[in-house]
Amino acid sequence: MEMNMSEETKLVQREDFPAGDRKIRILDAKESTSKSGNEMIEWTVEDIETGKQDIIYTVAVQKKRWALKNLLDACGVIVKDGEIYVFELDKLIDRVVIATNKPFEQEFINRKGETKTNLKNKFTNFEKYIPKEGEEEIPF
Repeated sequence: MEMNMSEETKLVQREDFPAGDRKIRILDAKESTSKSGNEMIEWTVEDIETGKQDIIYTVAVQKKRWALKNLLDACGVIVKDGEIYVFELDKLIDRVVIATNKPFEQEFINRKGETKTNLKNKFTNFEKYIPKEGEEEIPF
């Protein structure tokens, strides 16, 4: 048996972020396809304060890209001719933004058939990070 594993990446251990506005760093961004076939971008992010990591999925389908647009605005992506966003995903690595997290409980059935509940991050807004006076600016 022979398999090309060149595109395999390290598994991200998704962790609960505290609720509220969180300063996060983008560690990775890649184009992907959802289970239902929609184009999307997967963003691996890290909470700067806690070091915890998670993946944010932003849909890239026309008229459903509000979260993607919000995140790109927070990253300072150039917009030309009013609404044309020009960006390269690899140039957004290490960008820091403020993300609003509203965790929620999600039920699932485990392998034993038991209903369990876990907390899941839900990022509802992204804003540009502006360093406070005296705080070192995080370079882009």
